[in-house]
Amino acid sequence: MRGASRESLKAARESLAALTAVPTTDVTALSDDLAAIGIRVELKAMPFTELIENAVPDRTYDALLIGVNVSGDPDPYSFFHSSEVKDPGRNFSGYFTFTMDRSLETARRTTDQAKRRELYTSVFQTLSTEVPVVFLYFSDYLYAQGKQVQGLKIAPINDPRERLWNAEDWYVRTARR
Repeated sequence: MRGASRESLKAARESLAALTAVPTTDVTALSDDLAAIGIRVELKAMPFTELIENAVPDRTYDALLIGVNVSGDPDPYSFFHSSEVKDPGRNFSGYFTFTMDRSLETARRTTDQAKRRELYTSVFQTLSTEVPVVFLYFSDYLYAQGKQVQGLKIAPINDPRERLWNAEDWYVRTARR
């Protein structure tokens, strides 16, 4: 919500023009929570493509609620680097700092995974302190497997479609007839 703290929003008792492409149940819950502290939300829901192509480029919203799928690499460059603030960039919050830019750039150039993790830890600590955006939730993809199924390899997945990544190796032992 563009760097505004909960207290400043509560004190302002203003209404927010919120744009979203997130499922209605998530939006309704958030809208109800904000109403509970005296903030009226004027919501405009639209398909993601329309949101990105028509509503987001001018960056005139008070709040933007979107779902984002990310890869296994936790690189938040496009969401928080200064070069991504203007359209067609994906820094929808408009948040950036010189220190954040340098950390994101250095992490992208680094091939040393330990150093990269250290740099991203610093980035995410800054985001948790500054709170330029609010992360509502992260999806967990959990799947059950029967003991009789063999060949399944457990690996991190970031998209539900990846749950079948090695299905060709799965099997169940059966008795010969």
